[in-house]
Amino acid sequence: RFYRIAYNLLFSLITGAIVYWLIADTHSQDVLVPHPVLQITGRLLAIAGAVLMVMSFALFDMGEFTGIAYLKQRQLNHDKLRIEGLYKHVRHPLYFGLIVMLAGIFLIKPTQMYLITVLFLYVYIYIGATLEERKLAQVFGQDYITYCATVKMLIPYIF
Repeated sequence: RFYRIAYNLLFSLITGAIVYWLIADTHSQDVLVPHPVLQITGRLLAIAGAVLMVMSFALFDMGEFTGIAYLKQRQLNHDKLRIEGLYKHVRHPLYFGLIVMLAGIFLIKPTQMYLITVLFLYVYIYIGATLEERKLAQVFGQDYITYCATVKMLIPYIF
């Protein structure tokens, strides 16, 4: 019931630690040779990912997303499975936006530390999406299982 609050708190703590770690790192070696094409591509991906995230947030009930609605014992709106808009292409559009943005950030600064960080966050995103999938399958049953068979989880048409 309170997994959303715990997940968001854990994500905030981990993200804060990672940001501190990345800011403190001044000696990490480049994994890719810095090149203007990588910089431009990285910036475009980071912007596209941020736009996807903003578009995704517009689809959410923020009280439910943050978990505050659970604290207030508010009745949550689980009466209809959303499969329109971005959800036609990917089951977790917010996570997809974050994946794209992180890839862009890595291309902007392709160091060992950023690579490790991005890979760690990708694993964290996958775990979060998997936990969310379990909850959604319980709430929506066969409708969600059918939806999962036709729409990819994290990367449209691929994965």
